[in-house]
Amino acid sequence: MVKKNGQKVVTVRPRRRRSFKTKVNTPQYAEWLREALRVVKQSQDQVSEPIKCRIHAKFLYFFENRMSEPDLSNLHEGIQDVLKTCGIIEDDILIESHDGSRKRFYQTPRLEVELFEFLEPIDVEPPRKRKAKAKQPVS
Repeated sequence: MVKKNGQKVVTVRPRRRRSFKTKVNTPQYAEWLREALRVVKQSQDQVSEPIKCRIHAKFLYFFENRMSEPDLSNLHEGIQDVLKTCGIIEDDILIESHDGSRKRFYQTPRLEVELFEFLEPIDVEPPRKRKAKAKQPVS
């Protein structure tokens, strides 16, 4: 389920206050979210406390067919929120890469999640700005 497509904008009019717009989950997305939370909590015994280091996430999305094929980047949002809500990861900002994440088309729809410690070195220094060269007058 794609989080972006699983929400709709509604107008809320509280008593004696100005109305405002907010996003709410569609019934289909809410059902997917409940099921995802249930499944992740069942396998949570593998993680004693939330992951607090930078991580590499590999998500394999298996679909039954190519009808209404979703964007890969949009698929990441929902499962990352589930991992954070269940306490598997401290924050989804810790996910440094999604290398190896793919969409597959198979008979049994499912999602496989693998999390690894991200071992690439962090860029310590920001890139240096080049100095502008002084132009020589043409004679």
